[in-house]
Amino acid sequence: MIKILLPLTVLILATQLFGKTPLKVIAIHSYSAGSWVSNSKEGLERTFEKSKYQAYIHHITYDYLALKTKKKRDARQVEILNLINNQPVDLIVIFDDEASDALMPHLQKSDIPVVLTGINNDLEKTVWYAQAKLNNKVDGVLERYPFEQSLKLIKKIVPNLTKISVLTSGNSSSKIIAGQFKAKFTKYNDQYSGIKLNKITISSSWANWKQTIKSSSSRDHALWILVPWNVNDSKGKEVSLQKIGDFYRANSKSPALGIVDINSQMGFLASFYVSPDDLASQAAHKGLSLLKAKENKASHRFEVVRTARLNINEERARQLGLKIPMKYLELGNVNNIIPMKYER
Repeated sequence: MIKILLPLTVLILATQLFGKTPLKVIAIHSYSAGSWVSNSKEGLERTFEKSKYQAYIHHITYDYLALKTKKKRDARQVEILNLINNQPVDLIVIFDDEASDALMPHLQKSDIPVVLTGINNDLEKTVWYAQAKLNNKVDGVLERYPFEQSLKLIKKIVPNLTKISVLTSGNSSSKIIAGQFKAKFTKYNDQYSGIKLNKITISSSWANWKQTIKSSSSRDHALWILVPWNVNDSKGKEVSLQKIGDFYRANSKSPALGIVDINSQMGFLASFYVSPDDLASQAAHKGLSLLKAKENKASHRFEVVRTARLNINEERARQLGLKIPMKYLELGNVNNIIPMKYER
């Protein structure tokens, strides 16, 4: 297996049948470089490598966080659309809500198959789904988190736990996820598995994060930290995940749940999380199905991500004086140490 990295393009050489022309795949990422994006790329590339197709994958960054004004967003949309329109493209894969919302009103008018992945928003609330559901060349993977399983897990680890507070940054995806968690709690009258919802904090202010972390520092009060990216200090600079993790471990005795894989490295106790690798792989399979459908006219439907992963931080459990039930140790990916350095 050989990989050749070219500017903005990853050339994947895989077994090819019938001498078909290599596929040209455009992958559009909502965010700039970081662990989420790098794992998304890996999942997409690996899945095409294992398929029967040879594919050129051209990665493009939409960079939602850098586009502070409508003028900048519109200009970036035009740049990406021009890039797509000025070359032959067999498949487009879009990662996460921000780029999907920006580009789908334009892309769904074309004949190019499109797969969206990492979609947090409810489909009926998007600006594009009403038209997309009529188009059998558009498909997607919804990013949803194991709510009930997470609360059952932490209750098993911390039997005396009575309340939980939710903390997340203030970016677009964070607000969507927090809204879904609030709706889940409301469905259960703000209490599940003997754990009552205490407070939901949606903020990108590091000062607010520090205050929330300090205020929940007891064993009967857990933190559910959803999205730790895009938390900024008083000068507007993003606070590193290492700094957030260090502050949490030093200032809180509360167990913390997470929803992304980086959480255990920050010192959170456990995470039932959705992997960007899995979201990308499932999207790639859907893309291949769309390409095959050119011949058989098969219809397609959006579906929830099929895989959730369990990550348990055994070192943090020891620090808090907690014991992890054996059945979870057998199921989960157990971290015995807390790394001192990790990606954004």
